[in-house]
Amino acid sequence: MPPVWHDASPSITHQLVKAGLVWTKIRHAYMVDATVIGFTGTARHPKSLAVQLPDGRIALSQQLTTALASVVAPRLVP
Repeated sequence: MPPVWHDASPSITHQLVKAGLVWTKIRHAYMVDATVIGFTGTARHPKSLAVQLPDGRIALSQQLTTALASVVAPRLVP
């Protein structure tokens, strides 16, 4: 039986069904409030944000989408 690709819904990753087995890619994301303490790129075009997490650790965000960067940029101080 050849592999069959199908969409269960637009928000679910494609699943490969072959010989009764199903592979699914799952991502976990945890949202927390954090303080922005810096950024990469320029203040007009930030690429990602450096944030301080509630437990004191410092982390770098994922790359910002163009839409999100345009919302964040006016709030950044160069």
